[in-house]
Amino acid sequence: NDTSYPTFSEIIDALEGFYGIKENQNLLVREIRSLRIKHNEKVKDFNTRFRSLYLKLYKKHKKPVSVLDYVDSLRNNEEAWKRLSLQNDISLKQAYNAAEKVDRLMIN
Repeated sequence: NDTSYPTFSEIIDALEGFYGIKENQNLLVREIRSLRIKHNEKVKDFNTRFRSLYLKLYKKHKKPVSVLDYVDSLRNNEEAWKRLSLQNDISLKQAYNAAEKVDRLMIN
């Protein structure tokens, strides 16, 4: 009587598949890379959209998404894009904060 039980990760995979919550990681990376800020959209609102996709990525799939991808997504906000394009060696979180700061300064 060799009864075997599924592993924890197999159970998680089955539940995610059943409930439709398992996202294709490669599609998410492509979606993030093609994301663009809308004209007249606040950077803070855009960051919410960007982060919500980014947070769905598994850790190993986050690495291919770089600060350059984020900066490129800001092209429609010329001032934020220019300022961040000049930055070197910053994290994604620092880029979010810097873009939001530029956006706030432009409004005032």
